[in-house]
Amino acid sequence: MQTPWAHSPNETGQPEPLLEHLELVAHLAENFAGRFDADSWGRAAGLWHDLGKFSREFQAYIHGLTPGAKVDHSTAGAQYAYQYAGQVGKLLAYVIAGHHGGLEDYYKSPDNQELQGAPLSERLAKVVPAWQPYAPADLLAFKPAQSLPIIPDKDDALFQLSFLVRMLYSALVDADFLATESFLNARKHRQRKAGASVSQLAAALEKHLADLQAGAAPTEVNRTRRDVLDNCIKAAAWPPGLFSLTVPTGGGKTLASLMFGLKHAVEHGMERVIVVVPFISVIEQTAEIYREIFKGSPGATIIEHHSIADYEREEAPLSIRLATENWDGTIVVTTAVQFYDSLFANKPSKCRKLHRLAKSVVILDEAQTLPVGLLAPCLSALRALPAYNASVVLCTATQPALGKRPGFLPGLLNVREIMPNPVALYETMRRVTVTCVGSMSDPVLLDKLAGHEQALCVVNTTRHAERLATILSRLPGTYHLSARMCPMHRLEKLAEVKTRLLAGGPCRVISTQVIEAGVDVDFPIVYRALCGLDSLAQAAGRCNREGKLASGQVTFFTPDEPIINALKAAANACQQILPDYMSDPLSLEAIDHFFRQYYWARGNYDTKEILSCLTARGAEKGEFQFQSAAEFALIDSPTRAVVIPWQAAGTELCAQLRQPDLLEQPWLVARLARKAQRYAVNVWPDEFAQFRDTGRIVAVHGEWWLLRDASADYSPVTGLVRHDASGDVVNEIG
Repeated sequence: MQTPWAHSPNETGQPEPLLEHLELVAHLAENFAGRFDADSWGRAAGLWHDLGKFSREFQAYIHGLTPGAKVDHSTAGAQYAYQYAGQVGKLLAYVIAGHHGGLEDYYKSPDNQELQGAPLSERLAKVVPAWQPYAPADLLAFKPAQSLPIIPDKDDALFQLSFLVRMLYSALVDADFLATESFLNARKHRQRKAGASVSQLAAALEKHLADLQAGAAPTEVNRTRRDVLDNCIKAAAWPPGLFSLTVPTGGGKTLASLMFGLKHAVEHGMERVIVVVPFISVIEQTAEIYREIFKGSPGATIIEHHSIADYEREEAPLSIRLATENWDGTIVVTTAVQFYDSLFANKPSKCRKLHRLAKSVVILDEAQTLPVGLLAPCLSALRALPAYNASVVLCTATQPALGKRPGFLPGLLNVREIMPNPVALYETMRRVTVTCVGSMSDPVLLDKLAGHEQALCVVNTTRHAERLATILSRLPGTYHLSARMCPMHRLEKLAEVKTRLLAGGPCRVISTQVIEAGVDVDFPIVYRALCGLDSLAQAAGRCNREGKLASGQVTFFTPDEPIINALKAAANACQQILPDYMSDPLSLEAIDHFFRQYYWARGNYDTKEILSCLTARGAEKGEFQFQSAAEFALIDSPTRAVVIPWQAAGTELCAQLRQPDLLEQPWLVARLARKAQRYAVNVWPDEFAQFRDTGRIVAVHGEWWLLRDASADYSPVTGLVRHDASGDVVNEIG
């Protein structure tokens, strides 16, 4: 038999010998898994992942003798690991069997008959083409360690064992991606360039913050920000694990937490900081701040990874775009959706980056914003991370809601608070007075907003925001922000808002929650419709943010518009406890009571039964349901995306999406798909059907729906216009 190939000839005309590929993948996977003391497991997975390619059938295919043939080459290695590698063999079998198609369920669940593909149990019994006679004996003789590289927590042992499989899987698929890329596209592979080290970035940030403090006015707010920073620097020396950072909005926790992360990484030999923010509306602002501070840093220093990141712009180096695939950067800024969905995904492309969590500091901004029905799986994942030489920081403007206590069993234990006295800090940072006024009709609210030169009003629904903004738009300086606007539209309007506020001009903003978390604006007056106290605290953080007034004014009111969907439970919890805290609804005592009512008094923290896929029936024998667990979704919405021809760039994008031969260019499809998310608005099924049936949107290639006429259906003030069945614009005010 000729020297077996792993891949067909590359651009130089040379095929890749299979043994060379296996050894390179084994070396990389060993290095990646070694970050969590599983180096021999990573090496075994790399050596055996393509054993099926030794078969005569596969070699005939790869040499072009049987074009179009389908030869299963991953099952063989899984079977070998299962039979030969002792008690770790079943865990390695998941990793190897799924390195192309994804982590599988162990058995076909009666509840998930629609899931595609054979379960692992069937593949382990499958007859595959003979390969062993053609494989070198020394390759097969490698013995991985039999002891677990982590010590599972006794209360979460089964989940943590499944998490180990997921981390090993990530190490293998990333190693396989990189090894294959280095052979098939060496020029591209050479563009992968390391970023600055955590020690270099810590020094740069320290200098930047020192310069800021030197030029800052001697206000109480700035003195408090210095104290917050000093405490973060001191705490960086603490042993790795779980931390909380409780700092009121405006206390400087964005940069102080990054300083903690970088210093902590330097102190404990960690490699990167991963910053997880709750909303896309915040992430670009955060990433831009970091890029400005670390300007001139080499390679993949700052990675911004989310659904609308535009890495096709000319100034984005290829090294950044490549590093985004596997989070191979020094600072990664991502969204909660990207972070948590990846932790429960089963596909190679989504799991590829997970091994980078090892030896990292993970900073979770506004950590308490998790959906109640997903708390149990999310907190199990956070609980697992310290075993991988990682630290997790729960950043919040309110007291941490995620600690374990009676009645809240999923909560986290041994969370160390970085600030020595959060209650005293809250009193020091008090910059607003909150007045609870009860019911307020739209006409009264609009009269009050019209009477202020600068004011922010945050309501709960896009429909309510649209209605108020449309009426108020007769006044100069009126702005609307909501999910009815495509992201590019919102970013443009937000920039205008900031310019007006700085200039002192008239500026009245009607917004949904998109403005609340981390958007750096400063209003003297804020109105907030009934919501959870955590959301009220975020809205209050946009009021008198810099402490320039003796006290900003926040009015908390019950709106005309009914509260629906996910917001309703938080609002109900707030209404139940609010009568006891009317004088100070944002006190830490009130916040604590709110979370006891909202989180801890509710029983079902795993409504999709994600954990049962990883801890029930046979899990003690390593029989996990990974594909079923991948039904996890932080945002489970039935909405459909409509691409908007917003301004010249959006119009050009829509024209590109209409190209008749587009689907014949996969690279262009991927690029346009990313761009399209920056110009998309998500709509509910009934509304989507109405737009489709009346011809206002058009399907392109079965992939995208485009708005046909922006001038008729997309308002420059409020975004996508709602229509009734006859096609007339709905006027709910009269």
